[in-house]
Amino acid sequence: MNREIIGPLAATIALVVLWFVALGLFTSVPGLLIAGLIAGFVGTVAGAVAEPDRVGRSALIVMGYLALLLFAYLFRAQALARYAPPGSLGGPGVPKGGPGVMPAPPRGR
Repeated sequence: MNREIIGPLAATIALVVLWFVALGLFTSVPGLLIAGLIAGFVGTVAGAVAEPDRVGRSALIVMGYLALLLFAYLFRAQALARYAPPGSLGGPGVPKGGPGVMPAPPRGR
């Protein structure tokens, strides 16, 4: 295995473990910051253990990887999870009817 991948792999494993143990960390900005700091610490330490002579390089690779994950989460995942605009006739997040919800307008008229 290539030694440069050990740090980002450890950071990813730390994020997955945090997701299973404390899902609430991923629901707020401070929680995301805490999860990112823990993953950065774990990844940097794992990279330093794997390559003791390139600690700075390993830390830079881990932090760059975590920055890419953050931007992907903020710009892509948030856009995909957004509710449909008011007045739309379908799509994810739009109620299909039920108590307290107006039914969809009739089609074909």
